[in-house]
Amino acid sequence: MRKILSLIRWLFIMIINLLGFLTAPIIFPLLYPFRNTMLRETKPFWYYFDDEDEFGFDLEWWMKGRKKGFWMAYLWGAIRNPAWNLQASLKPRGGTELVVSYKGLLLRDWRKLRETEMAVLKYVDAEGEYKDNKGEFLSEKYSIFGSMFLWFEKEGRLYWRYSIAKKIIGRLWIEFQIGITKKRYTFRLKLKRVKLWRKEIERIERNSTKRD
Repeated sequence: MRKILSLIRWLFIMIINLLGFLTAPIIFPLLYPFRNTMLRETKPFWYYFDDEDEFGFDLEWWMKGRKKGFWMAYLWGAIRNPAWNLQASLKPRGGTELVVSYKGLLLRDWRKLRETEMAVLKYVDAEGEYKDNKGEFLSEKYSIFGSMFLWFEKEGRLYWRYSIAKKIIGRLWIEFQIGITKKRYTFRLKLKRVKLWRKEIERIERNSTKRD
């Protein structure tokens, strides 16, 4: 019964988040002119802003080659992270995650990780510099590959999550996260066609050897 209630709780919160996702593209541009007024701090309008990263203007990886302004704020606050304060406010209990049961295996740089980690794809630029979840190349050093299904407790409440990050075929990769993370309820699916950074370095080195 506890597991069923945990699944129902996640579904209910996802429905609320879906309402924010669907309405943000319409409501955000109406609220943007009032971003520096008390209206921003008033609920339910506050739900459509992002108190963590504002409009993404200070994030180098996001703003690279881009200009500050309404369009970038719209892409960040209405498309990429719609109604972010709403999502962030619907969070699980705090405290330490106590593992109940798990199934799967997670690896980072070919080293086994704890079951409480999550599978995720991370990226670097052509020089191998870390770029978090947006970059030219996929990083074996920073990504967490594999899959994991986990039941855990926090302050007496039962939670769950499943994550997987792997190559589907060729250069096509999948990242899928569902359930409850350390900070929030989530459903995230990403499909990306990308090269591994290590293989790109090997290609450059081979070409250099040929020229020599």
